[in-house]
Amino acid sequence: MRLLRLPGVFQPISDSWMLGGALRREPIGPGTSVLDLCTGSGMLATLAGLCGAREVVAVDVSRRALVSAVLNGALNGVRV
Repeated sequence: MRLLRLPGVFQPISDSWMLGGALRREPIGPGTSVLDLCTGSGMLATLAGLCGAREVVAVDVSRRALVSAVLNGALNGVRV
């Protein structure tokens, strides 16, 4: 997965990647909806889309984070 991050947006840390590993092990099918709260770069939202989620919603108080999440989804071929 490729990630870009606008200045001032949370950089994924080891805990983010650990949650990503747990997400990969979940049975995410085409009927699954995912909500990523405090999305930061949108790494988990993007990963959920790559795992096959039908709908992915990313939420953050930072506009830069939301732009990063949408861009990262598009960069990886998923809609966030």
